[in-house]
Amino acid sequence: MSPAAAVAWELVADARLRALAARRAETVGTTDVARLVAQLPSFASAPERAVRDDELLRAQAEFSDLLSTSHPFAVVSSNLGIDHLQAEVLAVLVAVEVSPSRARLVAALQGDPARPTLGLVDDLFDGDPLAVAALASGGRLAASALVSLTSGRSWARTEIGLDASVAWAIHTGQLEDEALPIGARQVDAPDRVDDDDGHPLVLVVGADPARRRHQALAHTRGHRFLSSPLPADDAGWAALVRRATITGRSLVVELDDELPVEGRRWIERATHVAWAITSRVQLPVETLPERRWQEVRTADPIASDQELSDAFGGQAVEHRLTARQVELAQRVWDGTSPVSTAVKRLASGDLDRLAVRIEPSRGWADLILPDEQSALVHEVVDRYRHRHEVYGPWGFRPRPSAGVVALFSGPPGTGKTLSAEVVAGELGLDLFRVDLASVVSKYIGETEKNLDKIFRAAEGGTMVLLFDEADAVFAKRSEVADSHDRYANLETSYLLQELERFNGLTILTSNYASNIDQGFVRRIQVSVEFPAPDEAERLRLWQLSFPPEAPTEDLDLPFLARHFKLTGASIRSVALGAAFRAAAGAGSITMTTVVAALQADLRKQGRLATAHDFGPYAP
Repeated sequence: MSPAAAVAWELVADARLRALAARRAETVGTTDVARLVAQLPSFASAPERAVRDDELLRAQAEFSDLLSTSHPFAVVSSNLGIDHLQAEVLAVLVAVEVSPSRARLVAALQGDPARPTLGLVDDLFDGDPLAVAALASGGRLAASALVSLTSGRSWARTEIGLDASVAWAIHTGQLEDEALPIGARQVDAPDRVDDDDGHPLVLVVGADPARRRHQALAHTRGHRFLSSPLPADDAGWAALVRRATITGRSLVVELDDELPVEGRRWIERATHVAWAITSRVQLPVETLPERRWQEVRTADPIASDQELSDAFGGQAVEHRLTARQVELAQRVWDGTSPVSTAVKRLASGDLDRLAVRIEPSRGWADLILPDEQSALVHEVVDRYRHRHEVYGPWGFRPRPSAGVVALFSGPPGTGKTLSAEVVAGELGLDLFRVDLASVVSKYIGETEKNLDKIFRAAEGGTMVLLFDEADAVFAKRSEVADSHDRYANLETSYLLQELERFNGLTILTSNYASNIDQGFVRRIQVSVEFPAPDEAERLRLWQLSFPPEAPTEDLDLPFLARHFKLTGASIRSVALGAAFRAAAGAGSITMTTVVAALQADLRKQGRLATAHDFGPYAP
């Protein structure tokens, strides 16, 4: 780039200012004007230019040559789609913004403000209405958020503010904009070659944000994009338009579910920018911009086997992930460890604040159940593991979702929560137990909000969601006697709706299955009734309750299994109590410490035990 081309936009601005200063010399003062003009950067470096009568024409010629180059000023002007005259207006604004000497001249010419006013621009361009029109709210400079107007005492005294990011881009080649929304990033569509290919305003609807973004890149005009979450305010929207204009990119904005009024206004104003608006649901027509738009729906959010293979270097992936989950898992995958490690990491974050994470540590060997119940628990695993095969190539339709819901019911301590842990461990997933105390609220609408947070955080199904003591929130709907009944029924109906939509694995546990609302029973695919263990199962539970390294001595486990009908939880509790008694006493776990712990546990349960019950161990 030649030295002349590098300063052509400054030269044309200085020529405009010098010409106006010459016309106003009599009112401002010849000496002051001459001194200030001499300090203008373009003329200070080449004083002979100031005496040429054709200086403006020469400057405009060099400026025209500049606009056909790849200089930052030329790039921004081209992205704006402005003509030569409007580009000169922009040159004046930027030149004054970056130079104190120009600002001093402008202040002298205007009588006060250091920033140009509408009256000054009108005079600089000899009253040409097209020059000032570029600064109006519908003009290209304002519609691109490059300039803003501050009302003065009159139209002529209205000050023109140039955003600092424009000066950064043109004067230094840097991109600086503090108002840009956090999370905004530049993305490219390498398969797109022609910038004119695609629609200028695309609405993308679908469940998965990654799928929505891919469709946005495929259908929106352009091949270079700026992708951003929903801006928090009008300044954020303006910053997006400004950055897209400066860099010549199309915009992809990811909505929560609603297009704000300020967003609609910017889309209607910034017609030089191609837009893609993505959302989980269709936007109401009355909220859409008054521009022609094209609507696109995304495909199945679940990543295909080929997509998984490409994303993880051919490594086998047992879990069915959404396109968004694949992107997130790639961020934390180190390229060598099992993909399941990265998948488990996806469950972290919001869900940790709403539920208790249980990392499975026990397996099938720890689960003592009758054959029938054991087979049903295995069926839960099989349904989750093969659901996409059945609902995909096999042609079965998921009604209404591909999620799996299981109910584990039975007396306390019979292995319901343990079974949920074993299922999660078998599937390589973490178990999240919903804390009902943090979910259920006495305030109307709060319970639904909490449940919505849980299901949104668990969306995608890379964990097992456990509702322990589920009858607290899945209770039967009752006849409406007052407003409390009405809202309680609404909570149940809302939960049923979310459960039907959820694509993951949900396990409900309850001591009283009869209390579960019939709407949930219909949705449950596997129901397991956990009985109290029989003698053989109790013996196995007693054997598992004492680790091999524990110091046991002459324990009569068959006697305990035969004479005391305990659940697995009670047996583990007694074994642990006996261990602590032994640690505080003789150092070995004997029948004496076990009987003492057993008696305490029975008393805790409100069950009476006589000396006869303990037989030879009563003393």
